[in-house]
Amino acid sequence: MFSASVRVVIGDGTRAWFWTDNWLPNGPICLQAPTLFCAVGPRRRGRSVRDALLNSRWKRDITDARTIAVISEFAAVREICQSVVLHPGMTDQFVWKWNADGEYSTALAYRAFVFGTTELAGAREVWTAPTPPKVRFFFRLALRGHLWTAERRIPHGL
Repeated sequence: MFSASVRVVIGDGTRAWFWTDNWLPNGPICLQAPTLFCAVGPRRRGRSVRDALLNSRWKRDITDARTIAVISEFAAVREICQSVVLHPGMTDQFVWKWNADGEYSTALAYRAFVFGTTELAGAREVWTAPTPPKVRFFFRLALRGHLWTAERRIPHGL
């Protein structure tokens, strides 16, 4: 929900995470290059954009990955990183997509998450078609991981 709702405008690159934040035009690197992201150690996934771009440190985060998929995704990420320009003295900005002014609102986030509607440009709906309340309720349970799937029912003897 956070990745879908927030984009990052890069300033000096100190607040945005290189691998997981939505700072690129096409989305976060973890979604653009999932095979490459799997080759990054868990401790390195929290590296800031500034730290990663400094002397191309992001390349050292990749461990034990010598497959064609990883190499092709590596080349694509390298090309993207070469065109990134940091702006010293300007902090990174996290922009909320569901509001016209980009400011986060708890009420708006709750409405978008639970009911599927927001007040973006005159109460525009996130749902593309009218949705019954029971479908919205089911979707909310699915997002929170509260559905009683077969995996979850077996330990309870159901």
